[in-house]
Amino acid sequence: NPEVEIEVRIGKLTDRKTNEKAHLNPRVKSILPHPPLQPRCKFQTGVQPKMFEKINVEVNRWVKQKLLPISYERTLEVDRVHKIINSKPGYSEHVRFTIDVNTGKVVRRHVKQRCSNIDLYWPGDHDLDLRVMSSYETAGWNGMEVEEWCEMLRKKNRITYHMSHFKVDLSETYSYPAPTEQQLRVLQAPRPTAWKKGQRVRVFSENRWKSGVVDEMKKSTILFKPNDDSAPFRVHKDSMALELEGEHTQKMKLLPEVGFEVEVELTTLNLTQEAVQAWYQCVRSLKHVAELVVNPNVKPSSGQTTKREQYEAMARARDGPGLDYFNETHSSMDDDE
Repeated sequence: NPEVEIEVRIGKLTDRKTNEKAHLNPRVKSILPHPPLQPRCKFQTGVQPKMFEKINVEVNRWVKQKLLPISYERTLEVDRVHKIINSKPGYSEHVRFTIDVNTGKVVRRHVKQRCSNIDLYWPGDHDLDLRVMSSYETAGWNGMEVEEWCEMLRKKNRITYHMSHFKVDLSETYSYPAPTEQQLRVLQAPRPTAWKKGQRVRVFSENRWKSGVVDEMKKSTILFKPNDDSAPFRVHKDSMALELEGEHTQKMKLLPEVGFEVEVELTTLNLTQEAVQAWYQCVRSLKHVAELVVNPNVKPSSGQTTKREQYEAMARARDGPGLDYFNETHSSMDDDE
């Protein structure tokens, strides 16, 4: 049976020509249907790395308050996307193969069919926007023929914070469009279950691959020592920027498209007013936290005018709603203290 998904993604509505924040007329907060009334615009999922870090810190802050039970999980996956041959009009054109990062074997096949989108637009240059998406996912592909050629390979390091009505997914993604067969073998090769001191590795940093060795180990990070005598730096052991280096990786110069995605998905079919309100309030809180990175003087809502009210509004945006408002469970990432 199909699994229905309703989720909100944080990103930005951008102009297709300039790739900058879209300026719609009138420049007011708007709810935009899909297909868009503004065909020159597109929704760009994801946030800046610093925004992603701040959102991570914010959700971990909720966890550390320990007011509620918590649960979390981290998943490392590789998705391979193939086109379905002779797909029916109005249905998904792609099937996704999920590969175990430690064995390199396919563990799941699924087709995701998008139903509808609604974009929530804020007009400020520093404002982020939201996309509400509904879709359903079906395991397998019912014997449909698929192209052997891979359209996209996507590596994903995701931490999921589970709550009673919804979950927050924070994903670091490394995407490789249209890899060759040889590149595909390298990209989906098994990943070590543990890193060791002295191991030859490479790290994607400053838009290029750097070769080096593991110089030191900690609970959740390694100290990477580059071969070019530049300063060592720490890398999370689960980051998709970290790879084992070998003869094949040295020859492959393919650069990934790196993304940082924030999604909040409903996990209940009991769509009470309380559940939907808590879900949306969580999204808005994370959106404000991210916006404070580029605009620390973020404006409060229009009804607040005094300096004290502005300060209180900024504090609410920074701190997020109280945990008693959610009445949910929260979770944290297993990083070093």
